[in-house]
Amino acid sequence: MVNLDILNNLANVESEGKINLFALKYVHKSKNGNFVVSLPSNQSSYFRELYCRFLSFFKNFDCCRFDPVEKKDNTYEFMPLDRISKVWNAIVAMINESVDLRNSSNRNLLPFVNLTICELVYKGKTLWLGTQQRKTESLFKGKHPFFATEDKLELLSLDKLLALSFNVDFIVDFEDSAVVYIFNREKFVEIFNFYDLLKEYVQTKSDVIKKWAFLDNPKYIQNQVGTGYVFKGLSRIIDDTEYLKIIETTSPSELKKRLIDKCPNLFSTKDFEGDKLKVTRTNLKNVIKMVSKGFRYNFFADRAEDLK
Repeated sequence: MVNLDILNNLANVESEGKINLFALKYVHKSKNGNFVVSLPSNQSSYFRELYCRFLSFFKNFDCCRFDPVEKKDNTYEFMPLDRISKVWNAIVAMINESVDLRNSSNRNLLPFVNLTICELVYKGKTLWLGTQQRKTESLFKGKHPFFATEDKLELLSLDKLLALSFNVDFIVDFEDSAVVYIFNREKFVEIFNFYDLLKEYVQTKSDVIKKWAFLDNPKYIQNQVGTGYVFKGLSRIIDDTEYLKIIETTSPSELKKRLIDKCPNLFSTKDFEGDKLKVTRTNLKNVIKMVSKGFRYNFFADRAEDLK
């Protein structure tokens, strides 16, 4: 388990941390129109306060490995950074080319910002805090913002208005452990187009299925890897070399006996060709759930297992 140390030092981070805040419009596969602006630092102390106030909510939460099948309560999650490197590297490349607001040709496009990245430096270590933003133009769609003084209303120009959230959706640490911490999985998935990345990753590893001797037709599962519940389930175990070895060495006849004895409502002799499990459209979900430890019983290790 990889914990995020700054959660135990938020008071010091707020007073001693240094930040740089970048505002981006980032759209996947956009040929043009993406941009980044380095924002002024005059509000940095207030920004740090807002970030730390949000993160304090997670101070006593457990840190768990990201599971695409389920999210446990009172946790934040982590995964290896290389799982999102394709998108993260593109974002970093944009930041490296950023210019400050005063000199940016995009300074009038702030209402279209949909992502902020905060570079936080604390005690010589750098973390990157990411927040999905709702575009200011959508916040004020059909409305006209005014600033009220004592005796008049002044119309505010949307092209100079930036409405920001400081709720942290993810934090990237690539100095020590090369991981990304996830605080809002829905927004994280959207920012990184994550399930497309996960599908690609599982597809590159799917040849391991050919080694599963208990299957009558392993190619059937390989052909279904693009299906959501298939690649999400397989991603739970695709890098677990110890478990994969157990799968490969489990006797087909022994597995057949365990499945029929312990799950007669899900598996029957009709699901088998001899001793081998024949995967079909009807039983595919149950097969994936069984292989990916979705049941409380581990059929390959032949033991009850409470997944945490």
